Amino acid sequence: MEIDLERAEERAVQSDRKIVELEEELRVVGNNLKSLEVSEEKANQREEEYKNQIKNLTTRLKEAEARAEFAERSVQKLQKEVDRLEDELVAEKERYKEIGDDLDTAFVELIFTSQENIDPRTTFIILFNYYVLVLDLSTPRFQRLNLYHHHDLIQERSKFKAIADEMDQTMADLAGY
Repeated sequence: MEIDLERAEERAVQSDRKIVELEEELRVVGNNLKSLEVSEEKANQREEEYKNQIKNLTTRLKEAEARAEFAERSVQKLQKEVDRLEDELVAEKERYKEIGDDLDTAFVELIFTSQENIDPRTTFIILFNYYVLVLDLSTPRFQRLNLYHHHDLIQERSKFKAIADEMDQTMADLAGY
């Protein structure tokens, strides 16, 4: 019986060791479980934050897309308005040119039809003043016509002025005799 008692004590010691080992293993598993629970809680918090962030970003994306669509529509409307205004500007420039041409023609016809009643110097002065007015670079008409030969026009203006000055001098000389 003593042998049985020793064996039983030995088994009890081994069982106690086994219990201690299992308790230690249980503590480690418990700590691991707590650690996993904490990690899971943190992961759940991050997941929730990511979901909120995705939701916010999705909302912002939809708003940005809506603004982009509105901006595109606005650009299209503005482009149509620009095109309309450019067409209107071209039409007005053509109309302005036609009116200027008609005025030029009417003025020349007026001068030449009434030439019998006006002396040549008066005709020249009228023409000169007309062309000075037409060729005046500061007038809106000259600026709007967008003439390509403005250098030629400046030279013509200078010629007319020189001729007028010469005629004035000749008239002064003639008046003195």
